[in-house]
Amino acid sequence: MIEIKTLSPEGWQLYKTMRCAALAEAPYAYSSALEGVLKRSDEDWQQLTLQYASDPNSITYFVFEGEVPCGISACEVDGSEAEMFAVWVDPAYRRKGIGSQLIEFARTWSELQGARKLKVGVFDDNLAALVFYRSAGFKDLGLIKPELSSEDRTVVLLTMNLS
Repeated sequence: MIEIKTLSPEGWQLYKTMRCAALAEAPYAYSSALEGVLKRSDEDWQQLTLQYASDPNSITYFVFEGEVPCGISACEVDGSEAEMFAVWVDPAYRRKGIGSQLIEFARTWSELQGARKLKVGVFDDNLAALVFYRSAGFKDLGLIKPELSSEDRTVVLLTMNLS
């Protein structure tokens, strides 16, 4: 059974575990590095989790298959636009619809917040992610995210209109 659970203030250990797993397994997909997040103390993780769990403009959530957490994502709304980020699915659970569940949750949550557009940023050399998001209905309008782009890599912003 697939279930989505949102980050709670007490869920810092789950958040830490999933975030570190994502950065360890797919470092090419993120602007953060595992080495940096491993330097955080448990108190830092607790404060960060409390901050994220309490923010009315964003949500962090997990996909569980039974009791096993197998995916994580976050979404933030700013006016009429929302952005999905920090998306990761455990490789053992890929191609089972988990990524689609993460997107669907972001869509629904974003619409409830009044957003009319959902964005996701993907490094231009992460071809598998680009194919996945395009197949899920995101469009490449030629936009980039300059604050995460570098001379070597560009973050492409894909967008999806919401109803």
